[in-house]
Amino acid sequence: MTDEVIIKPIARNLIFGPLAMFFIVWNVVLFLYSFHFSELLYYSTAQAFLATYFIIGCFFIGWLLAKLGGGQGKSNNSHIVTSSFLTVLNKRKRFFFRLWCLVTFIEIIYCQGIPIIWMLIGNGKTYFDFGIASVHGFLNSLILSLSLVSYYLYLQTKRKNHLFIPIFTCFWALAVISRNLLIVNIIQLAILHFYFVKINYYKLLKSLLLLFVLILVFGVVGDFRTGKEAFFNLAVVNDNYPDWLPSGFLWVYMYLVTPLNNLINVFTLVVPEWNVGLSNSTVLLIPSFLRNVIYGDLSYDSTYYLVTQAFNVSTAYVDPYRDLGYSGVFIFASVAGFFVTYLNGKTNFKSIMFFCILMQCNVLSVFYNHYMYLPIIFQLVVIYFCFTVSYKKRTSVHARTEKKHNI
Repeated sequence: MTDEVIIKPIARNLIFGPLAMFFIVWNVVLFLYSFHFSELLYYSTAQAFLATYFIIGCFFIGWLLAKLGGGQGKSNNSHIVTSSFLTVLNKRKRFFFRLWCLVTFIEIIYCQGIPIIWMLIGNGKTYFDFGIASVHGFLNSLILSLSLVSYYLYLQTKRKNHLFIPIFTCFWALAVISRNLLIVNIIQLAILHFYFVKINYYKLLKSLLLLFVLILVFGVVGDFRTGKEAFFNLAVVNDNYPDWLPSGFLWVYMYLVTPLNNLINVFTLVVPEWNVGLSNSTVLLIPSFLRNVIYGDLSYDSTYYLVTQAFNVSTAYVDPYRDLGYSGVFIFASVAGFFVTYLNGKTNFKSIMFFCILMQCNVLSVFYNHYMYLPIIFQLVVIYFCFTVSYKKRTSVHARTEKKHNI
C-alpha cells in the first residue's frame, strides 16, 4: 500500500512568535499590576516596569542570538509527514492512554477516591492527599503529552475521535481540582492550534470567549477550594476594585500580579546566595522521593521572601535570582529565549511538540517556573521516548494537503 505524504502548511502567526508572545504576556501582567486593586501590591508601577523589562530584555537577547546564529534556518512553511507515521503515532497514543488509565485506576484505589468526590462529601481530604508520590507527577506528564499528541493527530486528519483525550484531560483536571493541569493543557493546545491555523478575527473572538469561560471556571474552582468571601479577604481588596467583575477575575488577577509583586520584593530585599549548584532553581526537577536524599532537610522556611504567605508563587525568575542574582535571571531568560526560538524554525513533529511545551513555559513564566517543574517539563522526555517515530519522506509519492486518513 502506498505510504502517502501529507503536507500541512504552517501558519506562522505573528503574535504567536516566541518574542511577541513573551512580550504580550508580561506586558499584560504589568498593565494589570498598574491598577493596584489590592493593598498587597505596595510596589510602584515604575518598579514593576523595571523588573518586567529587565526580564523581557534578557529574553530578547536569547531570541536575537538564535536569529543571528541562523537557529531558525531556512524559511520553511510546510510540515511534512506520512500516513504510516500518523498510523504508528495513533497506535502509540492508544497504548499509552490505556497505560495511563490503568495506573490512574491503581492510584484512585490507593487514595480511596478523587478530590472532587472528597469535596462533595466533605470528608476533610484535599487535592494534596491525592496521588502516589512521583508516580502522580509522571501521570500528569503523560496525560498532558497524550493530549498534545491527540490534538496534533486531529489537526492532521480532522477526525473528531482524536479530540477525546484533550477534552477528557480538561475534565480530569477539574475532577482532581488541578487548575495548573487545566491551564497548562489549554495553553499547549492553543499554541499547537495556532501553529497550523491562521488567525482571523472570528477565531480570535472565539479564543477570547474561551478565555473568559476559563476565567469563570478558574474562579468557580477557586471558590470551591477557598470560598469567595475568604478569598476577597486574603486578597485585601481595596476601593479600586470594581464590584461588578466576576469573582473569577479576582482569582486570575491576584494569581497573575502577586508573582510579579513577590519578584520585585526579592529584587528589593533578598541578597543572592551565589549558589553555583543552582539548588533553588533545580530542586523541583528531582522526583519527590529523592529530594531529601540529595538536598538534605527541606523542611526549612523557603518562602521568607513572599509579600504574604497567601500568595506563594513568584514567577519563573525568583529562584535563579536567589541562586545567582541578576546574572542568574539573565542566563535563565536568555537561554529560554534562545531555545524556543531555535525550535520555532524546525518543522518536524518532535520539534513542534517541544516548541508547544516550551512556549507554554514562557507564557506561564509570569506565574511559575515550569521550566524546572518536573511534572511539566518531563513532557519533553515523554515525547522523545514515547512518541518520536522515525519515518522516511518519500519524494516519489504525490504529496497533497489536508488529506484525511482512517486511523
